[in-house]
Amino acid sequence: MIHTHTVLPYFPTLSFKPAFLVHCSSNMARWVRPEVYPLMAAMAFVSSMCVFQLTRNVFLNPDVRINKASRSTAVLDNADEGEKYRQHGLRKFLSTHPPEIMPSINQFFSEDK
Repeated sequence: MIHTHTVLPYFPTLSFKPAFLVHCSSNMARWVRPEVYPLMAAMAFVSSMCVFQLTRNVFLNPDVRINKASRSTAVLDNADEGEKYRQHGLRKFLSTHPPEIMPSINQFFSEDK
């Protein structure tokens, strides 16, 4: 029985590892470096936003009809349901705040001197 750290007699510099472990560890060592973590975090965040929006549209959008009973009507008169979908909680919260990211900096640069 050959252990994973046994040195082969004819190749003194090589150690025995299954090919898939060597390939996997070299790929992981190549891509998972500290410099890649911000990119991975950004991609995970954006991917989760996409999944959230797609799930929200499939289950809550009044224009998307999955079951056969609601697909039979071509044009829906559901303005109230569409308005409720459009005015979700985040939009209601943001409508009470000014549309500025940094109001103090905006006021500083917009004042006449």
